[in-house]
Amino acid sequence: MAEKLPTYGITTPITVIPTGIEIPPPISDAEKAQLIQKLGFSSDRRYLIFVGRLGLEKNIPFLIEMFATVARQLPDVDLLILGDGPEKENLKAQAESLGIASRCLFPGYVSHAEVFIAYSVATLI
Repeated sequence: MAEKLPTYGITTPITVIPTGIEIPPPISDAEKAQLIQKLGFSSDRRYLIFVGRLGLEKNIPFLIEMFATVARQLPDVDLLILGDGPEKENLKAQAESLGIASRCLFPGYVSHAEVFIAYSVATLI
């Protein structure tokens, strides 16, 4: 982005601040296949993905509400919500009340390395 922003006319000084996210080492195809199965991925589906703590401050109810609209228009798309937290049961109940519980997957907490695999399978992050 530091190289791209000046092409948009940005003239203020730009400082790159690393995110601190370490990319894990590659894993074997067998490990990847195992995680895909664990998360419930299917090759005939597309996935939107959320990764994070399931707390009120994340406004995940809004995400689920908007996904209900997407789900009506795109029958091959599911929402994968990776993470855990105090709002998990409330979010599941919301998905149930909107009639999209079967399309909202809540596999829970996954390791740092597993998150990268999930990202690689997701259609939209």
